[in-house]
Amino acid sequence: MQFYFIIVVLVGTLEIETLRAQIVSTITVGIDPTGVAYNPINSNIYVTNEQDNSISVIAPSGDINDTIAVGNGPNGIVYNPGNNNTYVVNKFDNSVSVIDSSNEVINSILVGSSPQGVMYNPGNNNVYVTNNFDNTVSVIDSNNNTVTDTIDVGEGPFGAAFSTSNNNTYIANTGDNTVSVIDPNNSVTDTIKVGESPFGVAYSPSNNNIYVTNNIDNSISVINSMNIVTDTLAVGDGPFDMAYNPSNNNMYVTNSGDNSVSLITPSNVIEKTQVIGRINPEGLAHNPSNNNMYIANAGDDTVSILPTTS
Repeated sequence: MQFYFIIVVLVGTLEIETLRAQIVSTITVGIDPTGVAYNPINSNIYVTNEQDNSISVIAPSGDINDTIAVGNGPNGIVYNPGNNNTYVVNKFDNSVSVIDSSNEVINSILVGSSPQGVMYNPGNNNVYVTNNFDNTVSVIDSNNNTVTDTIDVGEGPFGAAFSTSNNNTYIANTGDNTVSVIDPNNSVTDTIKVGESPFGVAYSPSNNNIYVTNNIDNSISVINSMNIVTDTLAVGDGPFDMAYNPSNNNMYVTNSGDNSVSLITPSNVIEKTQVIGRINPEGLAHNPSNNNMYIANAGDDTVSILPTTS
């Protein structure tokens, strides 16, 4: 029995080391990195550092080629292809910083209380910001960077995603375990019950589903284009955020509680869960210029680069 036990431990260790070896690089960034976005104009990755009020700009080579000072407590981040600007929500001063293609902050927009998530809507060229403390979504017209609408949603809105299959915007409400559905006219047309404490939201064009991370019950709710929950998938501990990879049509999920990443296939099968060897992975984004996934590890101030070709 003793000899058998030793073999099990060794195999487990080798498996974990194999998974960790898939991380091609780990980059030290600012304090408490949370959000990640890709800029196709310069093929750079932008990372929000919540505790030092900055953005780390990572080149495809893995080098940090710029650090941008923004507002207080940068969190969510999104690139807007309509004007080639990047939008960063600053949750401690209730603002959105607008960064142009030369990495200059060109505008600061006041929104609601404690903004967390941000999303671009290609249907109307608007940017949607979730205001966690006042249960609203601020709508920014990116043609002139002004707030044109404020939408009441569920309790504690956090993540947001846009679906090209029905042109609706989906908002995860952490406080009441729901997802609010906003139509192109900025009206809430549906409220969907999901798991406990939904955080992240992502859309998969491969199957037209919306995926929602339920942070407390360690699951993913799958919502079809008719706004019906069709599946609930068990993932790692504390799922936080998600990103879609168009090169393999998989959805990648960061599990902040057990420092892993789960891969979901278009048929909603958990392909595997990879230990990344860092602490508290949160935001992530795919870089199509090198087909790598960039994962922000809030617990140790790093970004892990995970290849997705295999």
